[in-house]
Formats: sequence, structure tokens, C-alpha cells
Amino acid sequence: MKIHEFLDFDHVVLGANVRLQNAIRGWKKGALMTEEALLSRLLEQFGHGNWRSDVGTDQKVRVTSHLAILHRKGASSTDKYGSDIAVTISIECNW
Repeated sequence: MKIHEFLDFDHVVLGANVRLQNAIRGWKKGALMTEEALLSRLLEQFGHGNWRSDVGTDQKVRVTSHLAILHRKGASSTDKYGSDIAVTISIECNW
């Protein structure tokens, strides 16, 4: 069985959106409205790795996220990559 045959990718995207909304909501309530503060909130939501949310299947799968901080990685602390973050969502099944 292929993963796309039983996994609901809409559920995966919904899980990512909920984490993104939580990060933005927390950032807006905070004292600092800076890029660094937002990146900290995103790291808080995506950086812990394992997800504990519904991904639309009763099969045992492991969903993890990895957050890469790209902010000011260029010369003289410029944004080298044109983005401050990259989120990778991995889905593993052991069968």
C-alpha cells in the first residue's frame, strides 16, 4: 500500500496551518513584534519534531517537522536565501 492511498494530506496541511496560526497568535500577543520574536514562536511550534495530531488515517505513521532558520545567513547579516525559515514535514510508515 502506498502512503498516498490512505493518508489524507489535507489533514497534514491543516496540522501545519494550526501550528502556524498558533505561532502568529502568540507573536501578536507578545511584547516584541520583531522578526526574531516571530521566528522564536515558529520554532516553538515546529521545532519540537513529533506531531500529535490527526493526519487522516488509522494506520500507524510518524509525522515529524524540521525547521531550518535561514534568517540573515548571508554576508553582512543579509537574507541569503530570500526566506527566513523553511519547514520540512516528514511522514514515515513502518510497514
